[in-house]
Amino acid sequence: MAENLQAYFYSENDAEDVRIKLQKLKVDNVLVDHIPDGTDFTVLVPLQGASTGSGAGGIVPGAVSLHKDDKGDGKDLNHIVQFEVEEKDKPEALAIIKENNGYMDKATL
Repeated sequence: MAENLQAYFYSENDAEDVRIKLQKLKVDNVLVDHIPDGTDFTVLVPLQGASTGSGAGGIVPGAVSLHKDDKGDGKDLNHIVQFEVEEKDKPEALAIIKENNGYMDKATL
């Protein structure tokens, strides 16, 4: 069964890179779009790697929610990648998002 996911990025390049990398997975309806300035991202968290201690890594939401980037230059998350992914490919899709510094809604993880 396919699941709808959305990931947010600071740059169009990161968003487009994710779109291209997702093509190797079972994904449908991939869309990259610009987000209007001033959109509230208070529930978005960066994806971070986690270790379970057994050598198997996972992906968990970060401990903080951010509206502006952590470089302090005032840039907003202004690009979104929306797509449907098959459940078996979801971990790899999340890894691709993480590699490209993507943010996701904590409620979808």
